[in-house]
Amino acid sequence: MVPPVDPGSFAFRLKSLREARRLSKQALASMAGTTTVSIWYWESGRRTPQEAHLERLAGALGVPAESLRGDLPERCPLCGAPAG
Repeated sequence: MVPPVDPGSFAFRLKSLREARRLSKQALASMAGTTTVSIWYWESGRRTPQEAHLERLAGALGVPAESLRGDLPERCPLCGAPAG
């Protein structure tokens, strides 16, 4: 059983952005040049990607890598407005 993911975590941001763009794990993996299993591990919080993978994920999702890392203020994944 996978424990719940912290809403402030990389895993939560990745899954939220993927779902907001209506991408399957398989589609995102293909776009980012990785595997569906890797996407699952990252979204479940069991692992974090290396920098090169993080950059490709960000490019596939159309966001700066800093936003996936959590280095930028939280924004709505759909409209980009500040969250909160």
